[in-house]
Amino acid sequence: MPTILTKLSCLRLSLCVAVLATVFAAAQNSAAKIDTDRDGLPDELERYWGTDPAVPDLPAVIYTFPERDAASRAKPGYDPALDPQELAVTHIAEDRYLWRVAFAADVKSDECVLHLYLDSDGNQATGRQSGGPVNGTDHMISFNYNATRMQLYPPDGGRPTPVKPPYHYVDGKYLYLLTDLAAPAQPGLETATMHILCHGANTADGKPSPMSTNSGGKRFAVGPIAQRPGAKIIRLTDREDLEGFDRSYGIDMIRDQLFGNHGVVFAGYDQLSLDGFEIDLFTQAHFGHLKSLRPLARAATAAPKGRFHPGFLIFDRNDGSRFAMTIQGDVKGFAPINVNNNRYWVYWLRDAIDFQGGENVEVIACGAGRHPVAGIVFFPQPPPRRDLPYNIHHLTSFCPPETTGETTVSWITEMPSPTRLEYGLGQEMTSTVEDARLTTVHRAVLTGLNPDREYTARAVGIKPDGTTYATAAFTFRPQATPPPPPAAAAERLPITVRNPHPFAVSGHPVTNGFPFPQGAIAHSKQVRLLDKGREIPAQIKTTAWWPDGSIKWILVSFLTGDIAADSSAEYTLEYGGKVSRQPDGAPLASLVNGLPVIANAAPITFNPAGELVTPQQQPCRLDIRLPKIGQLSQPETAVFSLEDNGPIRAVIKAVRQFSTPDGEPAFLLETRYIVWKNSPAVNVQQTFIVQGQQTHALLEEMVLSIPAANPAAAWTAATEKGETAPITAEGLHQHFDHEYRAAGQTVQGRLTGGAVTDGQLVSLRQFWQNYPKAFRVDKGALQLALCPDFEAGLYDAFPFEKEGHHLYFYLLNGVYKFRAGMAKTDDILLAWGIPTEAADRLARLHQRPLLAVAPPAWYCDSKVFYPLAVRNTEKFKYYEETIDRKIVAYAAAREKQRDYGLMNFGDWYGERGANWGNSEYDTQSGLLLQFVRSGNEDAFFLADDMEKHNRDVDTVHWSKPNERLSPGAVLVHQMGHVGGYYTESVPGTLGIPRAGTSVSHAWNEGHFYHYFLTGDVRSRETALAIADYYIKTDLRQPYHFVSCRNPGWHLIINASTLAATGNPYYLNASRVIIDRVLELQDKTPFPVPEFQREEGRRTHQIGGWSRMMVPGHCLCEPRHRGNANFMVAVLLAGMKYYHDVTGDPKVKDSIIAGAKYMIEECYSEETGGFRYTSCPNMRFSRGTHPLMVEGIACAYLWTRDPILKKPLTDALLNSHGGGNYGKSFSNYYRVAPRVLYDLAETGITWNDPPQMPKNAQFKPPAWMTGEAAKGQIMLEAEAFTGQGVGTCQARTDRMGISNAIITYWEIDIGHWLEWTFELPKAGAYQILFRYATNHKETIRKVEINGQTPSTAAASLAFARTGSYGFAAADWRFLPLPDDAGKPLVVTLPAGKNTIRMTNLNGGLALDFILLKPEK
Repeated sequence: MPTILTKLSCLRLSLCVAVLATVFAAAQNSAAKIDTDRDGLPDELERYWGTDPAVPDLPAVIYTFPERDAASRAKPGYDPALDPQELAVTHIAEDRYLWRVAFAADVKSDECVLHLYLDSDGNQATGRQSGGPVNGTDHMISFNYNATRMQLYPPDGGRPTPVKPPYHYVDGKYLYLLTDLAAPAQPGLETATMHILCHGANTADGKPSPMSTNSGGKRFAVGPIAQRPGAKIIRLTDREDLEGFDRSYGIDMIRDQLFGNHGVVFAGYDQLSLDGFEIDLFTQAHFGHLKSLRPLARAATAAPKGRFHPGFLIFDRNDGSRFAMTIQGDVKGFAPINVNNNRYWVYWLRDAIDFQGGENVEVIACGAGRHPVAGIVFFPQPPPRRDLPYNIHHLTSFCPPETTGETTVSWITEMPSPTRLEYGLGQEMTSTVEDARLTTVHRAVLTGLNPDREYTARAVGIKPDGTTYATAAFTFRPQATPPPPPAAAAERLPITVRNPHPFAVSGHPVTNGFPFPQGAIAHSKQVRLLDKGREIPAQIKTTAWWPDGSIKWILVSFLTGDIAADSSAEYTLEYGGKVSRQPDGAPLASLVNGLPVIANAAPITFNPAGELVTPQQQPCRLDIRLPKIGQLSQPETAVFSLEDNGPIRAVIKAVRQFSTPDGEPAFLLETRYIVWKNSPAVNVQQTFIVQGQQTHALLEEMVLSIPAANPAAAWTAATEKGETAPITAEGLHQHFDHEYRAAGQTVQGRLTGGAVTDGQLVSLRQFWQNYPKAFRVDKGALQLALCPDFEAGLYDAFPFEKEGHHLYFYLLNGVYKFRAGMAKTDDILLAWGIPTEAADRLARLHQRPLLAVAPPAWYCDSKVFYPLAVRNTEKFKYYEETIDRKIVAYAAAREKQRDYGLMNFGDWYGERGANWGNSEYDTQSGLLLQFVRSGNEDAFFLADDMEKHNRDVDTVHWSKPNERLSPGAVLVHQMGHVGGYYTESVPGTLGIPRAGTSVSHAWNEGHFYHYFLTGDVRSRETALAIADYYIKTDLRQPYHFVSCRNPGWHLIINASTLAATGNPYYLNASRVIIDRVLELQDKTPFPVPEFQREEGRRTHQIGGWSRMMVPGHCLCEPRHRGNANFMVAVLLAGMKYYHDVTGDPKVKDSIIAGAKYMIEECYSEETGGFRYTSCPNMRFSRGTHPLMVEGIACAYLWTRDPILKKPLTDALLNSHGGGNYGKSFSNYYRVAPRVLYDLAETGITWNDPPQMPKNAQFKPPAWMTGEAAKGQIMLEAEAFTGQGVGTCQARTDRMGISNAIITYWEIDIGHWLEWTFELPKAGAYQILFRYATNHKETIRKVEINGQTPSTAAASLAFARTGSYGFAAADWRFLPLPDDAGKPLVVTLPAGKNTIRMTNLNGGLALDFILLKPEK
């Protein structure tokens, strides 16, 4: 077949391209319809399409839509232009087909959405696997608002690939689509089937169009379609091979070529003449670029004089973009952008051209993508060529400590490749582990190896063409690194167990983790527990190791001695090389024929179904009932394992599968039974994981029945007030956090979760907090309703805008609605044979467990949390006092917002006004760091609450095959935590009805910290799943990023996982990320566009990761280059974590350069704070928070460069601390303890409250000075004399203020402030408020002496000013208006007067109220 160059070399562009583009437009015009073959397609259109104008193309009808009846057509919103009537198709040639959809009226192209779901191979087991009538789709053909798209699904149902888009033509009521259907389409589409969906655009208020039609929810047969002989006509847009061009990639090379001294001429995207292209204003790419609006879009420039290789610059994301290049209309080359390595490429013509200057050089969009060309380039000499790097790096092995014959081998491929590990004894590599995944980070876990033998291995990669590439062989022994001898012979660590309860405790089990500095101990047997100098039995388990093999974390379980009420007991952990613990006793549990057997603990057994069997030989049974389906059958078998097993504590895990009658998985049940030596109690931690074929599953009821030892005995439940309530057959139902139902009556109160009868206890931890919950007695058993049945409508009446979306979104229509993949853990304590008083105490201990705690300095100095500053009121007095208040305020805010409920408890609500936070910024991590550095147990339990919510509800634990959201995915903040409950946001908020996942909103540090401190294995499992998920999804392609926070948070995830496991797989994942981070950093000065240059700032960007900014970061046109500084700050933090592990000097230099970039680009010394982004029109705000300066503090610690000190002393130290709750709490206190360490190391203290800079003070206008100010009265906002229904904050950290301001006056509707003042005589005054707000609808009610002085005063609106006073220019005066909108004059009596303002909506910062006398 002749190439495009030989076929078109003598054609002018006016004949082969411009004409076709003109035809494309003209064919839509009825005046241009010359139709020789009378098939309805104009001749010019057919020549452009590649059909024969002389041969009629007459589609045959293959589907007729059901006719709408007259009543349907008469409904409001019916539009015949969006009502499809029939689908017809005909074959053109080879794989080319013409489809025609007929509508009831002329097609409205700009409103119509049409999807043809074509199962082109007739096999529903291949292609899209999402269930329903679209299942099995291979080709998804779409017409969306006058644009077309076609996607091809791979056989395994994975992510679809955009392919050549259909050509389309509209003629009256007909819509034509011309498609080329590549494999797996069969000739004639013989067995193909199809589903159709057609709908209109959303309504003006964002609701779905009332016009929606589909093919009856069913598929219909498409073929067989009669086939025409002959070959299809090859069009310019059909070319797929690289012709006439060479290409190379690499951002460093490209920067050097463009900005170095090489004589290269670069015409950037914003300097080109455009036809069918436009500048992409929403790109975040390093270089700005264009996007094509139609096929054969053109971008051109005039050639410079001289001999050049013309070409272009583009980012290769394999989106179907393809280009032709023409010079004076002659096609000179063709380039598919299909390497798919997520890198910038330059393409240039192999043959140099002698230009006279001024010749038209043009690139033409010929593909299916957006064609994001960044500019046309003229190279005097071809750039250095670079081939794709099929290389393997960092092949390394790792043997987990205390294992035998186990080794993990990990390696990196620069290009995503399937790989295999070949290994064997000696030089023989006869064994193979295949890794068929297309990814860049690989691992193989080898077991059953001989630890005394040496093995040889090599990694082999497989290229797309099937050829292989490999590493050299390396050798390893499957033996862990032997730890060094302990640093000391014998040392002692004091341990405190505090009993906060009003009763004594004795023999109560405690399990907590303790860290050790590197090298302190080599083995857990070198640790023992002492009580008053005498060794007592303790179960000590190693949970993590340092890289040198020494112990990093141990988990200690023991039974306490006597601890008096509200007092503490002191214990000692003795450790060292000369310490030897007494021999451990026999373990409590064993597996006999697959069933657990327990000795010296609770008198229980287990049956094969995984149920606990009571001392009376009766099973505790979980019943699950679904709507319509009814009760699920009990699983017949369970899989048991021993997660922990020693002489003090054993953890038995049982896994059971509940399925629907047709065999579909419904709920996976993981139950951990925890028993202790000589204890009559068993802790049942029961986790249900939601499954199902739909995105959400419905549940009617879930009840655990616990047989009573004495069926005739009465049960009572404890209340929060210390009273008891009888449990009857009717039950006690905690339907809301503040009230329950008993005997048909509603009772204001809270059930604590303890239920007691004669010698028996059932306790559910945090019962009322996780409502709905219920107790009832039935058939000789106590029924603990974990998800009790409730009447329809109980929660439905609450307004969507208020409690509806906030609290009750999953409880509508009388059923529970849970997203598939989420989990929920219930913590239950069962005990037999104990007195009632002892049972009550045990229940209270269950609600607030005892903690064994080391001194704060021990945790911090161990360095297991990275460098961490211990609580220090001498160096950080202001900070420590503030965080103490914040912990109290956090719990108070949760109570005030009533953030409770089965799906809600532990999380915080209010992100963007309507979203649940999903622990954004790792709230539990921040709380746990405060616990370890201060010993504050309240911080620990707040973290524990968040951890158990976040790991269960906000993280995916199950998915169907090939689901994008698979186990380990963390759901971002959204309405209802997991989304999918609503289709619209709450008015006036930025609530997100449904969102997915992103590594930029994923964390696992808190999960690991929780595991190490408590031994809770689910936390560790979740942390590992998160790390593995984001490696799987984000590193399966050559790594790239646009948002700096993505690699930043990913590096932090990997670093915490590496620290927890020692597994080099996670280090290798970080190496892939860090290599790209270093590559993309601006090392060659990048010129700042002229329109962006600011006096006193750089003319070139260097040291950062500059990119094009988008709305939210820059609203200007043209867009500015730069970055969002908080995203750069997150990246610097992630790089710091990586450097802590590797000590890589290149990373250290990069952090320092990045820190200086942040300051020089976005910091103002005059303001003492940052602006949000590099955009010159962004305002600077005074103060900052630790997240912003973690990298800067680290860089200052290394360099002592004065430029790096200013943001620490002038910005950070002038912040008031984090918020009381939510995101502003998390992002501050997760980072602050680490920044404090760097401050301490550099001699910076934080003892004084923030000070307002002199240049930030309020400068009165002329009418408030001199003679004009006579008689004016200023009421400082912070000097209010009364407050109710809430608590505001007085702050001094804002710019341009009088003295101080009040703010944080938003949460509580009805929150009022009052100012009382004295007047010596009566007078007439105007009332003016000096305020600032960034809320779009701030409203306050204003009362003077108990009365609203005007109608407007009853609902006074404060217009948005830009911020809450972080810039001096944001403050405004608002006169209190009369009903005509003019300043109101109020007559005030002599003596005492009051002004009261009440919050009706929105946030407000208030500086002062001014009484201005009426002259």
